Amino acid sequence: MINLNSKMIGFDRQLKKEWLDLVVEMLHDGETRDKVTEALNKYMANDLKGKEAIRKTRLVINRIWFNPNSQLEFLRHSALGLFNEARAENATSIIHWGMCIACYPYFRDIARICGRLINLQGYFKRSQVRQRTIGIWGERPVVKRTVDHVIQTIIYWNLVKQEEATDKYVVSELERIKNTKLVNWLIKAYLVSRESKTASIDDIRNDPVLFPFSIDINIDNLLINKEIELFNQGLKSEILILRTIDHTDSGIT
Repeated sequence: MINLNSKMIGFDRQLKKEWLDLVVEMLHDGETRDKVTEALNKYMANDLKGKEAIRKTRLVINRIWFNPNSQLEFLRHSALGLFNEARAENATSIIHWGMCIACYPYFRDIARICGRLINLQGYFKRSQVRQRTIGIWGERPVVKRTVDHVIQTIIYWNLVKQEEATDKYVVSELERIKNTKLVNWLIKAYLVSRESKTASIDDIRNDPVLFPFSIDINIDNLLINKEIELFNQGLKSEILILRTIDHTDSGIT
């Protein structure tokens, strides 16, 4: 059963990585929302035709970076702090992926479906993802249309690619994340994406929602994070619990 918040699809546009990189870079540099909006509108105008297309696409991005959701505030704050490291490692897609699964249950569910199919058969087809998404979100015209928007977005981010002369999509190249700070941030984003805000270590390792990335989970490093608490459940099961931290100095205005 989908809760009321999850029923809102929200993610109904294709997002290019360059647009998102621009937003994160400007926020990292301390620019205001108005300045970011002005620059983003001009940049998207190179690819999108019409003010309405630009406006609707900007709304999807705004929910990620400007929606006043207290549960997301500390995640945004820490993402901006890690932007230079992510950019130096050509890994800003980690930030975009983490923010999207945390902000958009629809994106999260489709990502999980894609990852599960890839784990099972090495690829996914759009028709397979569409069918399974309808099973979760209902047989609505908007679902049939927007599944393709999510898939095209992760293609734009170079995380999946279409096999030549087929209707199959595969992982472009598994992104191996060695930077401990980026790994820990992605885990926090994963916890935010879960209604319970908790997960076992095995959940994180096995959940196909993170399928484009290969990460090494170091429990000692995780415990340094003031946003995460660890509890032992039984002899071999560690449970991570997210604690929301108030970052009033996030710099997002």
